[in-house]
Amino acid sequence: MNKSILFRIIRWSIILSFFMLMLYGASPHPFSLEKSVEESLKSMEFPADTRVVSVVKEGHMYSVILEDEEHALFHQVNFQKPLGLFWVPKGGSYGFERKEETLAKAYWGMSTINNKSVYKVYGYSNDARATHIKSNWLEGKNEIMLEENGYFHFIMIVNREQNINFDLEVEFFDQQGQLLYKLDHMNNEKMKDNPVAKVQKESKKDMPIEKGNGNVTIEYDHSGVNTTIHAYKLDPKQLYEIFIGDILFGPEQNVIIRHGNMNSDTLFRPDSNGELLVSMYNPIRVLGKEKELKVTVKKYEESNVLVTIPFRLEK
Repeated sequence: MNKSILFRIIRWSIILSFFMLMLYGASPHPFSLEKSVEESLKSMEFPADTRVVSVVKEGHMYSVILEDEEHALFHQVNFQKPLGLFWVPKGGSYGFERKEETLAKAYWGMSTINNKSVYKVYGYSNDARATHIKSNWLEGKNEIMLEENGYFHFIMIVNREQNINFDLEVEFFDQQGQLLYKLDHMNNEKMKDNPVAKVQKESKKDMPIEKGNGNVTIEYDHSGVNTTIHAYKLDPKQLYEIFIGDILFGPEQNVIIRHGNMNSDTLFRPDSNGELLVSMYNPIRVLGKEKELKVTVKKYEESNVLVTIPFRLEK
């Protein structure tokens, strides 16, 4: 073989090997979307047992929605595909909870990738009536059918310096084209009527708030439930009671107080900023399974100031 040709083959082999090595550094599985997704989730310390439910392409950018049905989670991950061959992850948004008590919910965001602004709208619907949506954003109205399991997904890429008015509206329609409801940037979630949330054993769940200002977290293990309430915008001069179902929080030796203090065995006083942060563990035999519960914070001898939606502890 001609030495000149041989040197060219060797040179291009070295260049190709170097290129593949760089590509492997960016993505350990550049030829498989599923494997590349798995590595991305592992790097973020999320369970990797997911499936792809939606892929949207815009230019050389791919936005992928992944569902983790076992843990009721989904993720949105960005990928590029150089030369149309290799899947290279470019960040994303991870760990969105899919709530049974939610009728529909929309998320949106923007990221900068290679001096481009990547705008995304995505979310899900648990409404069997909804078949398609229209999204009013960026360059007008976009209409798509809902994906498997009710997911929806838009992506748009513009030059970074381009001024965008990102005023989001997502409208949900039934099969006959009847408008069911609309979400926007001020109200991005619609709850089911009289929802009852299900809390699985060995899980941790943030409960939606029906009334008031605060957060409630339920941690359900094999023997009981740890309930954490963070209520704020309370009156520091008032006393409050906390309930899970009809069980009062207290006495002091049974609770952990991080903000506020106890005035008696079952009465709490917020701190000077109007905050109460209290947790208490209750055995399952006290709460009962398959029974509807609510967490409430009540101003003493007056009305409730914080109430969660009802929930049920699953077997």
